[in-house]
Amino acid sequence: MITPNNYTKHEFGDKIFFEITSPLLIKNTVLMRFNVGSANDSKKKEGLSHLVEHLVLHVDEKDKIHIEREKKGLFINAFTEKERTTYIASSYILSVEEIAKELIQALNLNIKKESILKEIEVISTEILQDKEDSVSVNFDKALTECVRLYGKLKPYKHSILGTEKSIKNISLQDIKDYIDTYYINPSISTASSKPLDKDSVNNIFSYLSNKPIIYKTKELKKPIIEEKLESKMFEFVIKNTQIFGICLNNSNRIADDVFLSVLKGYLAYNWSSVCNQKMRLEKQLVYFVNNYCQIFKNFSVLYITYDVSKKNREPARKEYLKIVKDLQNENISMDVFEASKSMLLSLVYDSLGNEEKVSDDFLFFNQDYLLNNGDSLYTIEDFINSVKKLSLEDFTKYVKNIFKN
Repeated sequence: MITPNNYTKHEFGDKIFFEITSPLLIKNTVLMRFNVGSANDSKKKEGLSHLVEHLVLHVDEKDKIHIEREKKGLFINAFTEKERTTYIASSYILSVEEIAKELIQALNLNIKKESILKEIEVISTEILQDKEDSVSVNFDKALTECVRLYGKLKPYKHSILGTEKSIKNISLQDIKDYIDTYYINPSISTASSKPLDKDSVNNIFSYLSNKPIIYKTKELKKPIIEEKLESKMFEFVIKNTQIFGICLNNSNRIADDVFLSVLKGYLAYNWSSVCNQKMRLEKQLVYFVNNYCQIFKNFSVLYITYDVSKKNREPARKEYLKIVKDLQNENISMDVFEASKSMLLSLVYDSLGNEEKVSDDFLFFNQDYLLNNGDSLYTIEDFINSVKKLSLEDFTKYVKNIFKN
């Protein structure tokens, strides 16, 4: 288990990075994240943040740089989300210091016009593929429902990929302005089986100082939730999938990370639980159940999907509403509550047992909290302990607050 003792905070002026060490880790990894995503795109430039991500790491497979990376066993990847853009590099061969140097060099912000045309072509293909991805379609529709319920969330309706029209509307100047405005103060983490020595730490800071990544000193404050927690429910149907969701406005990231993770399992009746088996086998209403929860800075969205035949859609809906009514009346099953906690913990432990990807998971899990909470780290161990300690009484109070309307 990685505990708070496995985390080291390194500071050099306004530059900070966190080091995670554990014998569990069999590959070395460096992650750099910028707090910018598709929610920062303007209406007519949707897909800009994602296009920038593609361009930053753009290389031709015949390029010397790409060939050298493969020889070193270095893998660099990146992805864009609604609120962040992440670059991650890993290797079974190179040291953390060497990986950090390679990743920072890869963040070459000298964008060329010919690169833009090539990446627009790649993204156009991704857009077409995304339209066939039911998971992506469901998620986008759920966010659209949240925007409908809370008008101030409109930027989150922006497609991460953009449209074929919007990405072709992006100019080289748009990209340069975007980088100058948003590519600042990246949060950085490293993960390895062995701790860094003093020289390696100093070298990583020197790499950061020599690249065009801007750091602006700013006071880090925890978000203050002044308004009361407010929730609204939504539902929709796409083909044979019935989606029931909840949008929470003014949610608290860390607290909701535990409560909502358990609630989504409870609402989906845990695939392996007796209750769900009974509903599927006896009533034959629901053939598959999936659940999803995304926690953003100022709101959260949770939804579950029932794959159900058209003739059973209304009976399945009544079953779901019955579950919600029981929650409103504080009629919560201890068995399902405990099963939901156990299922969640099992998923976390399974992740910890996968040595191939364990470093990535540690980094992804903590990046949301490392800088936002200063010296107070919210670790995987904290999350596990919070789930274990979560009582039915506390869960009932939280759920009653959500479903009070």
